[in-house]
Amino acid sequence: MKLTRNLSTSDLDIIKNDINLDLDIETKVNETKRIRIKELVSFLKTLYGGKCSLRTITRAIYRVRDKKKILIVTKKDNFEQLGIENKDGRARYAIIPHLKNKHGLLDVAFKLLNSKNDADITLALLEIEDTRDITFSLDRLNILTKKISFTNEEKDYQIIRIIKDQIFYRKSIPDAQTLEILRKATVHYRTIKNPNYNNIRPYLIELLGILQDYSFIEELKYDMFSEKTFEAASGNVYSFYSVMDVIDKYQAELFTIQRDLMRKGLEKNTKYIQYVRNQIKVYLRQREQKGNLH
Repeated sequence: MKLTRNLSTSDLDIIKNDINLDLDIETKVNETKRIRIKELVSFLKTLYGGKCSLRTITRAIYRVRDKKKILIVTKKDNFEQLGIENKDGRARYAIIPHLKNKHGLLDVAFKLLNSKNDADITLALLEIEDTRDITFSLDRLNILTKKISFTNEEKDYQIIRIIKDQIFYRKSIPDAQTLEILRKATVHYRTIKNPNYNNIRPYLIELLGILQDYSFIEELKYDMFSEKTFEAASGNVYSFYSVMDVIDKYQAELFTIQRDLMRKGLEKNTKYIQYVRNQIKVYLRQREQKGNLH
């Protein structure tokens, strides 16, 4: 005889609540890619208006883990390689499962960068570039930057594109050694042999601007006084909102550049600097208005 259990309304409510809680946990982890368990618990408590106890939430998190919808990692799983910045050895994080798998592939790809086989290096760079949702450790960012050859425009373009993605989108902060290589590459690529890779230098200039490095201003000055590069530069990176903070930081230098251009009778260049300075005003005004909304 098959035994069945009649579920009461109370039982059904419990099951429904468990399903909702599990889905909310899975959704939150998928959205954030990685979240500290402490923060996840706090989020769920707020979401459910305090109706879920710590015990209920904790049980649900481990239930979702047991279903292999999320992974729970600790410091021994190498936080840095998982893009987690936390010095608290007791912290636990919930991450999406494929994040750990991707890091395994990333390990292989970074090792392949040392290969003497061009096909291996090409494949490695493609794999690294495809891993956009992972924040690289400082070591990995350094390894990648040191692979800028200053001779192979195609590969350098790919490497710089990956670094730009890490710094612009993933908010990675390079160390002094990496920054120095980026400065040198920017100067080196003032001249490009293959027009397919004309974006190398604008990418580098934007990176220097995002990092608020003074060499950004040096490149701007070079372009403003160079007939060879002014036309390309005037329609390019110096007016991007992503670099407005560094321009605001060095407004006095911009004024001096504008004054020198005017003295030399370079009217078009002078007007461009004025345009950039006007862009700063718009940017700062919008930032202030945005801040007032909070």
